[in-house]
Amino acid sequence: MRALLASLCLLAATSAFAQSGPVLVVTVLDPSGALLVGAHVQAVADAGTPVDAYTGPDGMARIVLPPKGRVNLRVESAGFEPASLDGLALRRDTRRTVTLRLAKVYETVQVGRDPRAQASDPRSDAFATILGAAEIRELPDDPDDMERVLKDMAGPGAVMRVNGFRGGRLPPKDQIAQIRFHRNLFGTDAHEPGFISVDIVTKPGLDTWHGSAGFGGRNALLDARNALAPARGDEGSLRGSSTASGPVWKKHTSLSLSADGTSAYDSQTLVGATLDGPFARSVRRPMDTANASLRLEHALTPTQQVRAEVQRSHAFNGNLGVGTFDLESRGYSQARDESLVRGSLVGGLRRSLYNEFHWSWRASETTSASHVQAPAVSVLGAFTAGGAQVDGSRTSRIVDLADDLDISRGHHAMRAGVLLSATDARSSEAHNTLGTFVFPDLAAFAAGQPPSFTRSVGNPVARLRETMIASYLQDDVRVSTRLTLSGGIRQERQSVIGGLHLGPRGGLAWSPFRSGHTTVRAGAGLFFDWFEPGDALRAIQLDGAHQRIETVLAPAYPGVADAVAATPLRNGRVQLAAHLAQPMLREASVAVEHARGPVRLSVTVRHGGGVRGLRGVDVNAPAAGVRPDPLAGPVTEIRSTARSGTDALSVNLNLVQPERHVFIAANYTV
Repeated sequence: MRALLASLCLLAATSAFAQSGPVLVVTVLDPSGALLVGAHVQAVADAGTPVDAYTGPDGMARIVLPPKGRVNLRVESAGFEPASLDGLALRRDTRRTVTLRLAKVYETVQVGRDPRAQASDPRSDAFATILGAAEIRELPDDPDDMERVLKDMAGPGAVMRVNGFRGGRLPPKDQIAQIRFHRNLFGTDAHEPGFISVDIVTKPGLDTWHGSAGFGGRNALLDARNALAPARGDEGSLRGSSTASGPVWKKHTSLSLSADGTSAYDSQTLVGATLDGPFARSVRRPMDTANASLRLEHALTPTQQVRAEVQRSHAFNGNLGVGTFDLESRGYSQARDESLVRGSLVGGLRRSLYNEFHWSWRASETTSASHVQAPAVSVLGAFTAGGAQVDGSRTSRIVDLADDLDISRGHHAMRAGVLLSATDARSSEAHNTLGTFVFPDLAAFAAGQPPSFTRSVGNPVARLRETMIASYLQDDVRVSTRLTLSGGIRQERQSVIGGLHLGPRGGLAWSPFRSGHTTVRAGAGLFFDWFEPGDALRAIQLDGAHQRIETVLAPAYPGVADAVAATPLRNGRVQLAAHLAQPMLREASVAVEHARGPVRLSVTVRHGGGVRGLRGVDVNAPAAGVRPDPLAGPVTEIRSTARSGTDALSVNLNLVQPERHVFIAANYTV
């Protein structure tokens, strides 16, 4: 049908121009570089007569042009932003390639737009570095290695999202359409004060089925020897992967599948001294992973899309806890299984409204097992032997709901959103249940005289249920062609801490010169940190009712800790302060960015100060040799009393020339 329509348009073009002339061939691509079939191409000659055509299976549209003059070109396709090329000179045969961007409510490419307005618009591509198909092809094949590279490129504090989702593994690179490094340091839609957000958009895969398979390996041939090891340690990996994606219902529904597995190992260096003398050697640590994912995408309307995804992953690590002073007996293994199900409904509601709704359910279980079941012996500055005493499991179930609404009204670009997260975590993981003998040096160890012995006593089984909620509102106001002001507020609340925490944020973007090559960005705001569920759960385990910390002075060694020679102390515990607050960070920064052709250079100065940080304080410390509570030992209370300060200078340089296969990114922070 499309081919027939294209032929009819070609006939119409020939009739309209009344004579044969040059042929314009337009190839239309999506952001990944894939051909777009059925895209609408319209050419308007100087005479003002429009000629329409549609791209065929080869992604090309062919239009017969008048013999003289110039042509304005417009290209459209459902789900993509339209593109225009004006003033094309007519030649005997003219070929053009047009790449359409994914549809957004805020148009990032506007023909004839003032460059200063583009440079000072927080929603525009001037605030982003974009990796297309050419750059993505140069990234590592392994999703974990690719994630590390992207984080290195983005710099400290970067936040990564895939199709608006945080967490989970990155998709295979042949399923990625675009990667955007976006700079909006003080947007209220972000929890963290990150420098850059890394947004990854996957390909729809609506046209044809395609796939890939790969296998690779590496060894330690080019690795350097650890300076403390007598020989280079073993290291190697074998990895296999496969992907497939394509239409289930052409032009409407697509399916993407991926699976990969890795069997690898590296080496940890042991260095220290025992009664037999100094030692230095390497120990191999095995690591195995397996991952699978399925993603389904359906276009409800030309501007609305439903997406669902399922991920399953398994990871095993052996000889954890071994290295430096910790001998082989201290090793333990850990297996982690995770299941992730998530979905989204994204699209325009009306011309000025764009909504993103996300939900996810994540279940994980981590099981640990020590290689040796025995008390630990720690000789300070020499070696640590005995069992690792890390046994049991941790499980968690996390449900996240989030909704973001973009509203465009005149000079205002507003965004509002809400996040709700509910966690149900359990732990039976026990630490140090057989105890640890501590010796100050090798001489005390040779004499069998440890000054102290500590262990955790009681039932480690504990459970934590908590909710976290956040909401925000932000408005970006176009004051003038050169200047945009942003302001908003974010509130957060966590049930384990309580209280309502309000964080105002604001900033500006100013493009002082007519060329728009230079932009100044400045801002300040308040950010809050969560009390992580894992840390809260560990505090519950050591609250004295579940487990308590037992300390014995001058214990009998290697006999039991409660021998006649031992002097037991009162049991210790961990508790939360009565009035905890979320840690707060005050941050301000000024950045100057200059973009010229393929080169982008930015310099950022940042000042930050943290208050209400979480720290442990012994509230039962002896005063004049007497504890306030004589029936208890050390009572570590977690309080919101820590402070911090940061001053940083960051320099970022990007050089992107896809047509020459050149991509350079460098970051330096002091």
